[in-house]
Amino acid sequence: MTPVSTPGPDQHRLLHGLTFDQLHAIRTIVATGSFREASKILCLTQPAISQRVRQIERMLGTPIFERHSGVGVTLTTTGEKILEFCERSMESLDALTADLEAALAPPNDSELRVMAPSDLIQYVLLPMLAPFHARHPHVSARVRQSASRAEIVSMLTSGKVDLAFDRSPTHPSLTTLARMNEHLYLVAPAGHELVKIPPKDRPAAIGNYPFAAYAPGMRTWNLAQRWAAKVGATIVPAIETRNVTVMKQAVRQYGALSIVPAISVSQEIRDGSMVAVEITDMPLTRTTAIAARPGEERTPAIHSFVEELAATYAQRSDSATAGIRWLAPPVEPAAS
Repeated sequence: MTPVSTPGPDQHRLLHGLTFDQLHAIRTIVATGSFREASKILCLTQPAISQRVRQIERMLGTPIFERHSGVGVTLTTTGEKILEFCERSMESLDALTADLEAALAPPNDSELRVMAPSDLIQYVLLPMLAPFHARHPHVSARVRQSASRAEIVSMLTSGKVDLAFDRSPTHPSLTTLARMNEHLYLVAPAGHELVKIPPKDRPAAIGNYPFAAYAPGMRTWNLAQRWAAKVGATIVPAIETRNVTVMKQAVRQYGALSIVPAISVSQEIRDGSMVAVEITDMPLTRTTAIAARPGEERTPAIHSFVEELAATYAQRSDSATAGIRWLAPPVEPAAS
């Protein structure tokens, strides 16, 4: 082993000029056991690697590697101390990189996963996604259609979605952030025979016409059946579906009656192709819970999404009683 000489004061000061490139070279040489293999990994020539090592050795006044002809290199006692310093320095550099990435990361969550029934996606969520993204470009909202309440509960509790629209009251394992009240109207094509008879006689006449209804077991089907029993109407569905668009097509193309969310037919009512039938105890109110996992309801991304949803829905709903009301205490959005 080459004798270790003691560096003078000037040499100590030269150590302040060590670079990360030099330290990284030392670590790579130690890891590979030779200058030649280190040069391949670092994409440098072997003379360039040797020069970096010699610069450090000149600063120290002593070798850091013992060269063994044909069998590579090993660290000297001084080299072992330098390697320890290399490891600490690189760990500090990694920590600094992580801190900077965290500091420069955009505020709020980067992704928000939302689950909702198809009609809410089409008529409530789609209109608000563009303005939400414009105001919160750092949050990527992903929307998935729900098939059943069991799926909603499973996806939320397992953490596969962050926010879901469920019938109210929601499952006891979930937290209800807000409730959305929707109005539902009995609609008919313009000029339908039902609108030509006196309003008091219309409930009894409903059974005389084809009806497009929600599929049995759905909450809106149950709501419509309770209404029919209360006012003395008979609903005999010619079409049963889970899709509001199909129900609207049945009204337009088949001349059917239907009970649908007001927001889904607002354009057709404005342009006169459909009418909201004036009849006892209409409109109906359907309440939807906007739910999250307990403890997740105060995240800034969820807060921002529900706030945007409430604002957009208020602009498009048919009255002040149809809207979104917070139940969980809202939070202030994170400072940008």
